[in-house]
Order: sequence, then structure tokens, then C-alpha cells
Amino acid sequence: MYLSDVKNGAIATVRHIDSGCEMYRRILELGIFPGTRLKILQNVPEGPVIFEKNGSKMILGRGMAQKIRVE
Repeated sequence: MYLSDVKNGAIATVRHIDSGCEMYRRILELGIFPGTRLKILQNVPEGPVIFEKNGSKMILGRGMAQKIRVE
């Protein structure tokens, strides 16, 4: 499952990032690594994914969220 598929209120753990070098580096710069736990605050079909990581709210565009595998 990808981050873009997780329902509101769920907690997901990052397992893998399926992207090229540039996007992979951008995601890592945001502090999103394999093993990171994310609480999904808002995930609507046509918008960005809003989540909380270590007490901070973050937003990812749907394209980036579709590259992050979670469980």
C-alpha cells in the first residue's frame, strides 16, 4: 500500500520509497525514512496528503505520496 491509499486517522509506517534519485533525496530531506511512523490527518482523493510526524504537521503532494510504500 502507498501513503496516498491510507485512510484518515490511520498510522502508517514507511517501508520503502519507490522513486528516482532526486525525489528520493527530497523525501529523505523531509525526514521521511523507512521505519518512520506517520499519522494521517487528511487524505482526500484529489488533494495532498496531510500527516503528522513527530508532532509536526506536514503536507505531501499526491504524486510524492504515491511513491512511499507503507504498512
